[in-house]
Amino acid sequence: MKNVLIVGWNRDSLSLCDKIKEYPALGYNVCGFITVHEKYPEVRHKDIPLLGNLRSLKSWVTFFQIREVLIAVDAATSKYLDQVIQDCIAAGVSYRIVSDVHETLYGHVISDIYHDIF
Repeated sequence: MKNVLIVGWNRDSLSLCDKIKEYPALGYNVCGFITVHEKYPEVRHKDIPLLGNLRSLKSWVTFFQIREVLIAVDAATSKYLDQVIQDCIAAGVSYRIVSDVHETLYGHVISDIYHDIF
């Protein structure tokens, strides 16, 4: 299993988590969510916690030995996309953008993940 984090705390990110759990053959283990907001509640989606915000990304990548970050920001938080990508690069972890909203914004979205199950 490949340990992953999901950046985003919205309908898309929760749905992505559900789909990953529904298809364990994909080989992904979701360790938690990271929000783009400064303040965040201590909450969970099913058994997966909201771990923190972008400032804590690098430490969670190290703690869980994350191999990939799945970015699922929505239209309301899409302005953080560049920062999320830079934070992933700084943490030395690969990333994938898993949201249709960015196709409209950027036109070259990396949305090849999970297209078979959606």
